[in-house]
Amino acid sequence: MNKIETFIGFAIKSGAVQYGVDNIIKSGSRIQLVLINGEEETSSKQKIVKFCNRNNIKVKILKEKSFQLKNVQAIGILNENLATQILKQD
Repeated sequence: MNKIETFIGFAIKSGAVQYGVDNIIKSGSRIQLVLINGEEETSSKQKIVKFCNRNNIKVKILKEKSFQLKNVQAIGILNENLATQILKQD
């Protein structure tokens, strides 16, 4: 497990996540970071990227599909500190 997955795990355990594109959009400005699963282009990916651009929310596209994101296109991280740590990882 890499460091990004570790931080995602911390966010999940602390309840600081929103799963799925629609839930992320409903949460609005509470979202600190959006993680998108995989690099393929989908309408959901385009929708969430546009939302993040309009709301000045950072986006990180995970090149390898994360085990913790296997059932959703994206998750939103609500905790600012965890979002910062995830962004520092490559």
